Amino acid sequence: MNFNDRRPKDLITLSQAARLLGVSRPKMSRLVSGGKLTTFDDPLDERAKLVSRQEVLALQVRSKAA
Repeated sequence: MNFNDRRPKDLITLSQAARLLGVSRPKMSRLVSGGKLTTFDDPLDERAKLVSRQEVLALQVRSKAA
């Protein structure tokens, strides 16, 4: 299995995820460091991290239900 086969196809930047969730970048960092979201390296920018849009939307649903 190739590494890219395990990467979700719907990856978005942390900034995009923060906008979807309506949270700040520091809050986004806490969600990632707390294990709430899995990050992936951006193949186009070694400094950037990506997250699955589907995982972000699932977190959004769980947050609204709580």
